[in-house]
Amino acid sequence: MASNINAETIPPQSLVDCSYFMNRIKCYYGNACRFRHCQHAIRQTQRCAKWPNCNNVKCLYRHPSIVPKGWKPVPLPSANVFTPSILYSQLREHKRDNKQKSSENVVGIFWDLENVQIPRTQKPFDIVQRIREMLVIKANLQEIGFTCYCDVSTISQINQISLIHANVRIAHVPNGKPGSVDRQILLDLDRFERAHDPPATIILITGDIDFVGKLSDLRHQAHFHVIVVHNKSAKEELKAIVNAYYSWDLFTAPDKVLYLNDTLDTPALSPGAPASSKMDNFIDSKNLNFETPIPVINASHEANYSFECSVCTRVFINYDALRQHQKAKRHLFNC
Repeated sequence: MASNINAETIPPQSLVDCSYFMNRIKCYYGNACRFRHCQHAIRQTQRCAKWPNCNNVKCLYRHPSIVPKGWKPVPLPSANVFTPSILYSQLREHKRDNKQKSSENVVGIFWDLENVQIPRTQKPFDIVQRIREMLVIKANLQEIGFTCYCDVSTISQINQISLIHANVRIAHVPNGKPGSVDRQILLDLDRFERAHDPPATIILITGDIDFVGKLSDLRHQAHFHVIVVHNKSAKEELKAIVNAYYSWDLFTAPDKVLYLNDTLDTPALSPGAPASSKMDNFIDSKNLNFETPIPVINASHEANYSFECSVCTRVFINYDALRQHQKAKRHLFNC
């Protein structure tokens, strides 16, 4: 057993008993060991009375190791730390920390192709690129997956090839039972929730009211940033529970959208839902500093309106586009 003593009187190592040898454990150094190997001392437990002032290498009594006074040992980790269960938990915490750091700018896109179909006059490749340009690239997000769900027998081979060229994964769901596509999307949303931490972004392209419960949980309980791209048949409840929503016509009517080369329609926010920091940065990137707030026009009545610039007589599909055009071109006027 080690004893405490002043550092000035610490004896040389040749007079200190080898701890391996004294505990009858094989010393790999053998006779070349820097510590003492005494056959007489190993047979008894009595400590030398003169120690540590004994200079006899062949002393018959034990010369235990010396610990200087005031020396504090370095705490060693518990033996349980090296058990597989503890190592697994530490690895899981490390992965969770890294996941939290990397999930902030992550976005997953899920397309209910059974509900929101491809227009006959449009190419899926062009639609996907418009979605990425407006919702992913402009918002400075990192796309980790773009998946569409359908029965592949219901879409043409040309559209399938176009989706593959757009790097969209086609999840084949046989149309045997009603609601099979919805169940597959809900399953993948659960997997996304387990794999990524908030505030990751989820974009769901659908108009199905059956997703209201899941999207509400993802936004209000799991604190994900939820965006919906909806068709004309979407219910108002679906728009009300998400952070932001967009009309499907915004990405499938290139004549109306691409006509405004110098502007970009601002997203319609759900009623009563404040814009997230990501959406704020997305709008600020276009320098939209209006003196008066821009009203949000209900998507169901938006088609009944047309907005004309009083300077250049260009016609726009909504009020937001008109105001952005006037701001960019300085076609403002005083009432």
